[in-house]
This record gives sequence, C-alpha cells and structure tokens, in this order.
Amino acid sequence: MDDAFGAIGSLIFFGLILWVISGLMGGESQGTVKYDDCRQVINTKQGNWDTYFKKFTGEDYRSKSGRLISGTYVHIDTSGGACTTAYVYEKKSDFNCGDNSTPNYDDSVYACNCDNGYHSDPTDNRKPCILGNPTPSPSLTPVPTVAPIN
Repeated sequence: MDDAFGAIGSLIFFGLILWVISGLMGGESQGTVKYDDCRQVINTKQGNWDTYFKKFTGEDYRSKSGRLISGTYVHIDTSGGACTTAYVYEKKSDFNCGDNSTPNYDDSVYACNCDNGYHSDPTDNRKPCILGNPTPSPSLTPVPTVAPIN
C-alpha cells in the first residue's frame, strides 16, 4: 500500500515540476506581433498541447468594465531572422453573443449588438440576430386612410 502512495506521490511531484517549467517557459504577454509574412500559420486553441512551452504575445480588447471582448495571441518560430511558423489562437470572449453579433464596449443594457445587415428578432430569442430589415410591429404599421365620398 505504501508503494502505491509513493508512486502516486512521485507522479504528482513530476506533474507539478512540468507544470512549473511550462509556466516559466510559456505563457502570455501583451504586445503586437507581425506574422503575415510567416511561411506557415497554424491556427490552434488556447490550452492545446502545441501551445505548451511557448511564449505567446497578443492584445486583449476589453469592455469598460474589464470583460474580455476578444484577444489574438501569436507565437512565432524563426530561422535565419525569417518567420517560419506562427501559432495563433483567439481567446474566448466573456460575452456569449451568438452568431452575427458583436459584444458592446460600453456594457450597456444590451451586451451584444447585431452586425451590419442583421437585426434582433424579438419574437425568437434562440436567434438574437437575423439577416434582413426588421419587420415593423403591427401596432406601428400605418393604416391607410380612406377619404369619405361626398
């Protein structure tokens, strides 16, 4: 029984060492990285295995209250001063806006705005932004008037 606890303890110890080393050698910092001239661009996800032990540099865009709207982070590999590979990931937004909508910077009553060409559909809360012009509500539709016949 003691051997089992010793083996588990050893695994936990080595796992912690790897975690600390990856934190020291990897991580994120704020800044801008030019990578459009890289020979290869690999789109990945934050926390994937290919992001370990790499330093990523990027920019966060946040709302007035500090909630994350978006962020793009890049790690580049170079050879002879030229970019060979860029690893790129997008940070997950703190907003859940859905398709065809964008988080609102000022955190107003409506946290998400519909993209250009889309509008909100108050009759269907499963699809907050739909394509096309909004349909006026029946109460706002002008009623044609008929002149009386004399």
